[in-house]
Amino acid sequence: MRTLVFMLAVSILALGVTPGTPRSLPGVHGVRPPTPPTYVGPPICIINTNLSAAEQSSAKRIARAVRETLGAATVIEHYAQITPKRLQEIGPAGVILSGQGTPWDQYAPAALRGVESVIIQARYPILGICGGHQLITLAFGGEVGRIRRLCPGVGYHGCWNESGYTRVSVVATDRILGESGARLSVFESHYDEVKRLPNGFMVTASNPTCRVQAMRHCALPVYGVQFHPERWDSAHPAGREVLRRFLLVCMSARNSRHAEQGRAAGNGKADRNRRRTKSAFAYEGGDYLPLRRGGADS
Repeated sequence: MRTLVFMLAVSILALGVTPGTPRSLPGVHGVRPPTPPTYVGPPICIINTNLSAAEQSSAKRIARAVRETLGAATVIEHYAQITPKRLQEIGPAGVILSGQGTPWDQYAPAALRGVESVIIQARYPILGICGGHQLITLAFGGEVGRIRRLCPGVGYHGCWNESGYTRVSVVATDRILGESGARLSVFESHYDEVKRLPNGFMVTASNPTCRVQAMRHCALPVYGVQFHPERWDSAHPAGREVLRRFLLVCMSARNSRHAEQGRAAGNGKADRNRRRTKSAFAYEGGDYLPLRRGGADS
């Protein structure tokens, strides 16, 4: 008996508890930390906007950040291969346009037509990051140019760039940026900026270096950020929150589409039922009368 009691005491000590004391849950003060919402749905399509399809570092970094944020699946496509039809085949929950390392005036306009059509139609929520933010501007008829040139040069050579973590101010309450008045510390790396906002857009974030740090369409689920939300660290977590909020926008839009499709299917079924009901009746004197077997005149 003593041996049994001794073995029981050893087992209790090994578990790290004392008799009569429940084991604490993981987390602070024995309280299990809340589980963040998990992304459920189709993949996020990340469009690589680099001139060369082989250059995928920016798109891959975004894909990794998206997976780490809410566990969303991703698919990467090069901008030159994207058309509205191709995007419909993918059936994403949302679209993210990556940054690029080549001035936009070196792109063939014809090669951009497909992705610009996708942007303008906005069948899915769209987030443009850095160069993707500028591509949205160009697609909707705005203007993009160098922040400023320091000396003569070709391309980005001789141009000033905004780089590293810097602060931007939210100037309009926004679904992905948060409340107006907030200040976000985000990562920057760009030579170009939005010089003229496209029609239908509003500025949502700004700083002294770049007036249009973020923008959104006033009627469509189209967002652009000049900074890189896919780059964050423990001291600068704002980018992760921006990505998380955009993914929640994608989930919400997908749920709304499913609800609309369900209502449309229900209405279609109701219409078919009404047609079947009417086909079984003969219209006479303002009333539908049941048809006798063999037809109305038999």
